[in-house]
Amino acid sequence: IMKDGQMVGALGKTLFTDIDTARILNEKLVQLERQLAYYKEEYEKIHSSHYVFGDVVGESEAIRDLKRKARRIAGSVSTVLITGESGTGKEMFAQAIHNASDRWNKPFIKINCAAIPDNLLESELFGYAEGAFTGAQKGGKPGKFELANKGTIFLDEIGDMPLVMQAKLLRVLQEYEVERIGGLEPVKIDVRVIAATNHDLEKMVEEGEFREDLYYRLNVIRIDLPPLRERPEDIPLLIDSLLAKLSTKLRKNIKGISTDALNLLQEYHWPGNVRELENILELAMNMTDEQFLDYDDFPCVVRKVQGNTNGKRRNLLDVLSQVEKDMLINALKETRGDKKTAARMLGIHPSALYRKLKKHDIDLVAGSL
Repeated sequence: IMKDGQMVGALGKTLFTDIDTARILNEKLVQLERQLAYYKEEYEKIHSSHYVFGDVVGESEAIRDLKRKARRIAGSVSTVLITGESGTGKEMFAQAIHNASDRWNKPFIKINCAAIPDNLLESELFGYAEGAFTGAQKGGKPGKFELANKGTIFLDEIGDMPLVMQAKLLRVLQEYEVERIGGLEPVKIDVRVIAATNHDLEKMVEEGEFREDLYYRLNVIRIDLPPLRERPEDIPLLIDSLLAKLSTKLRKNIKGISTDALNLLQEYHWPGNVRELENILELAMNMTDEQFLDYDDFPCVVRKVQGNTNGKRRNLLDVLSQVEKDMLINALKETRGDKKTAARMLGIHPSALYRKLKKHDIDLVAGSL
């Protein structure tokens, strides 16, 4: 097309070509961004080990013995099996062992065997070669064992691994080599294996749910973490540590916890262990405007403790509650309803006095006392 003596028809063709080129470039950029996101995620996983033995809070004899044992075996290449109920800190111990070893500056790779579908677990652990299946990433993908080479791999929830995968894992532990799905040659690896479970693997072996030969491969060095209810003397230290951590997270200035509240938390049996303790504290901190957490800030724990005690214990609680109520009334009578003076007489903060008055449904009108 000519206009004013100039050809303009080629312009449309040039723009069309540029648009096609831009679309191709954009598709390549999107693909590169996805690959970058993947490798960034893997890099963060590799460098996700930050706990050391100093982060393991507790001065009970059980915890001191376990930390001594874990430090002693940290430099070994032998497989470690960490057992314990959910929330007892199995991953923290695994990271501390890794960071106390000669591999501390090498990868620490974690994989949760219970969180990955069975049909994807093999490719996650061992990787796959290019073209191994429809949708396989170009160039293939390394598995967690390859990514952990020279470092440590942490197999969390090992008791939930399917039997088929257990057989393949056993071969890796025997030969220290992995073979990608669709791969032609095995890859030699140098990896320290730490496994963890909250299941009774010995019972699972007896019931045919876990391979006996794999169990013995994993159970070379064993660390059994005690539940929180078996070390109540560690609860005050844990509370102090968690309050400091949560105060930063929640941007709150919580200075401590009352004696009544501490006694309550030490009496509770903590089925969720340290993780449950942290959740309970975080809830209480979110619901209070005070600087100290008190007995009444843990209503769910109060209900559970009272519900789990026998009649004799409930009677004792009733007696103690009545004594507290009588002391409050007597203090207010002596001070003629002056709550600040009454709080000072009882040795508690005025805000605590208000909560206790509300708890016992004591009328604040002086004439009613």
